[in-house]
Amino acid sequence: NSFCTLLTFSLSPIMASANPPPHAAAAADHDESGMCSPVTSMEAELETTTEPAARARTEAAARDEIERAIAEEHEYWERLSSGVLAAEVPADQLAKVQEEWRDYARDWARFPGPDGKRDLNVIPDFKALSKLREERAQRRVDAKQRRERAAKMKLQAMQSGNGGNDKAAHRARMNALAAERRKEEDAVMFKEVPPPTLPFDPNVGLAVLEVIEGPLRKVTDEILMGEIPAISADDRQICIQAYNHLVESFVSSVAMRRKYGYTRQDHNASPLTAGGDVPSYFANVSDGSIYRRKLLSMAGLRNLIIYGPTIYEQLRDLQFSGDLSKHDGDCGLNLMRRVTGNVVDLDTTVLRCNDRATLNAINALNKHKGDPTHSNSDAFGKSKQANEIAVNCALPLLEDFAKAMKLTTEAQRKARCIDPSQLSTPLHVAQNNTDRGRYPVWHYVNAGQDSFHANVPTMADVNGALLKAPVHCLRCWLQIHALFSGEELAKRVEDFFEHCVVDSCFNGKWKAIEEYVHKMAKEGTIVDVLQRTQMKHQSVFTADFFDADNDEQDNEVAEMLKLVRGVMAKEAKTGVMREITEADVRAWVADPAVEI
Repeated sequence: NSFCTLLTFSLSPIMASANPPPHAAAAADHDESGMCSPVTSMEAELETTTEPAARARTEAAARDEIERAIAEEHEYWERLSSGVLAAEVPADQLAKVQEEWRDYARDWARFPGPDGKRDLNVIPDFKALSKLREERAQRRVDAKQRRERAAKMKLQAMQSGNGGNDKAAHRARMNALAAERRKEEDAVMFKEVPPPTLPFDPNVGLAVLEVIEGPLRKVTDEILMGEIPAISADDRQICIQAYNHLVESFVSSVAMRRKYGYTRQDHNASPLTAGGDVPSYFANVSDGSIYRRKLLSMAGLRNLIIYGPTIYEQLRDLQFSGDLSKHDGDCGLNLMRRVTGNVVDLDTTVLRCNDRATLNAINALNKHKGDPTHSNSDAFGKSKQANEIAVNCALPLLEDFAKAMKLTTEAQRKARCIDPSQLSTPLHVAQNNTDRGRYPVWHYVNAGQDSFHANVPTMADVNGALLKAPVHCLRCWLQIHALFSGEELAKRVEDFFEHCVVDSCFNGKWKAIEEYVHKMAKEGTIVDVLQRTQMKHQSVFTADFFDADNDEQDNEVAEMLKLVRGVMAKEAKTGVMREITEADVRAWVADPAVEI
């Protein structure tokens, strides 16, 4: 590393000027190991060389020496970092080079790269170095392709017609060439990719989810004060594989790319891995394409399979405070933002002034009582009446939360910022996102939204978003793959990406998933699966088949049992998923309208 650094610094004055200083720095004669540097010898030769041609040859030789040394240095660290990434380097050996690695990383980031530009990116570890190199290589390839396309377009424009003297014709040719370029880019961005295959029978996944959902069905809309339901390592692996299939199905679908505004930025984005960081984004706003936000939503739900219980426990330890200053380090909301790209709301909206139905109801009541009405939502939000309504709605919520969290003293309630004595008149108007969690009730006005918020969470949303949403979403995905195939499956997959995974905050994501669950409530029941199975195999269940059967319909029962062996379905009354049994088949054969 010291040799690479010395080479760079010792040659810098030579590169900057054709007339170097008449003397060489004494400190540059030796490197840190005491060995004489070959570069300083070249530097001295340059000082005594007067012929321009000889000087140019010596300077070129010096440059070659520098490039060779740097190339060797990079090759060494590239081999080392590749070995580390592949877990080929023993831990004790890695420890010996850590300090040297840090020095090298700092120098490598400080000096110009192959493209001649200084890159001041921070390189904290081997993985970051590998990613940075890949990005640099891709940028060089992209830049080269852009230059080649521009040169081709310019040449074609100059060679065609009258050499470009006719401005209208020239513009038309340029537009045609630009259209051709977009067509070429589209051919790459919207290239058909075979859809991935689910690595296991969806019924196996549904059986695993049934084990996971057992404890979750006991989770109410209250704060979980005991042990948080967690997923075992084996079951978690099955869930991650299923989520990988879900994500890859979305990424490989050309229809989804076209529908949700797939861009060049999306095409060049780094792939998202299970357990890895998810880029931060703002839902339902102009923050990249809808495609990108939906993909980040899926990646976040996948990571909650791993981190959901941990995040919940950390939030509970912080009394579900929305005050970001209390979430130190990589925990709570900070951890959730890192692994999902978004966070769950830890406050409750008690009044929406911009809701037209609310304003109409308030005005109708005021008119009936003979009180003044409000001309618009802005006037209503600024009124004393809106403040009073918000406080009256919030106080019971603050009191109930204090009881649930056992915040019995005034000091404890003030520390959590939910004590009624902390209320101001008028209520505090939030200036930015950092005001959240610091006032018992606050007023938020921004971009068409005018609302009042209580400083306590809606626990149904928190429990749902962190613990239930990732599991319920996966159940819907596996269920449609267990029930449908062919064109019908393709339609159901498209509907799933449209309505189950929505572009919304995590509270909204949870609500959308639950709506989709209710939508599928009648599908996937034991009776529904039996009916679909028999319809799918009509070539077996012919009129002659039924005529040849006995009164107990044993043949039909036997054939149906063969077709549904190992298939999971849910009980209509309880919603519990289980394997279809012979008793189920006999009950349905005897009475197709039975409820099981």
